[in-house]
Amino acid sequence: MKRSKGTESKAADTKHQGGAEGVKANKTRKSILFIVAVVMIIGGIAGYAIYRDRMAPFNAIVLEVDGTSINMRYFLKRIAMSGEPSLTTLQALTKEEIIKQSATKPPYDITVSEQEVDQFAREIARGKSKRIDEGEFQEWYRQQLNESRLSDSEFKDLLKTRLLGLRMSKYLAERVPTIAEQVFVHMFPLQDLATGNAVKQKLDAGEDFATLAREYSMDPKLKQNGGVVGWLPRGVLDPGFDKVAFELKIGKSSAPMFIDKHTVVIMMISDKAAAREIDEQLLSVIKAKALERWLNEVRSYHKVTYRGFKNGYDTETDAWVQWQLQRMKQ
Repeated sequence: MKRSKGTESKAADTKHQGGAEGVKANKTRKSILFIVAVVMIIGGIAGYAIYRDRMAPFNAIVLEVDGTSINMRYFLKRIAMSGEPSLTTLQALTKEEIIKQSATKPPYDITVSEQEVDQFAREIARGKSKRIDEGEFQEWYRQQLNESRLSDSEFKDLLKTRLLGLRMSKYLAERVPTIAEQVFVHMFPLQDLATGNAVKQKLDAGEDFATLAREYSMDPKLKQNGGVVGWLPRGVLDPGFDKVAFELKIGKSSAPMFIDKHTVVIMMISDKAAAREIDEQLLSVIKAKALERWLNEVRSYHKVTYRGFKNGYDTETDAWVQWQLQRMKQ
């Protein structure tokens, strides 16, 4: 059966119209896909900007000790928990990490089990009370997590670190020698550097140390006894004073040394002993300082890096930290 020219023309028009509509629909789909892609890109950029400005800083590394890192989020929690300045907290975290990495290794081989951490927590919760029931302990524990903002695992790790520190301190204290090199120390504090320099000139001119101590000392006891402190082994005085005391020649006085922002002290050594029994009271002081002294000695063997947003833990990073701490208080 033959189709008429009119019929064929109508069919062609219909086919052409259908093709045009298909092309139009295809263009529409492409336009929609393009718009969706643009929206997704814009959304991705906006999402990244929000992450960069609001979330990423909390994941920034603040401290690294031998490859182990501590991020900003935990750092902020610890500052808020301690109430100490940011740099003091940074130093405390450094010491904690050194203890964690060293205490469990030879020659110390100190271990702490989960059961011991739990018992330690219960001892802290009990305080001076003779006992504490389970309900009271659980309430105390929830309160610690709430106030510190630490997670359960973070809080338990902190307890473990503190227990390690206590055991390391005991380990070191038990090995403090009872006989050691000592120096006989004379010293007295003065009100400021100008007075210290004036007294130093008098000492260098040959004036008597005890006489000047009785005249200038700000400490009543040292003023009365002419600046006599007595025999001291290493570890009783602060490290800087220790170094000066053991390097001074007998009969020579030190330059004025700052005790605090204004007060200075002058020291003299009248005798030295290569090996002498340590006084029991002084021995207890050395034992109490044993952990801190050990930390100062071993720190150089650990790679410690302070980080921030740009140039280490700089003023810009600390300003952001202070801002976040204020927000946490609100």
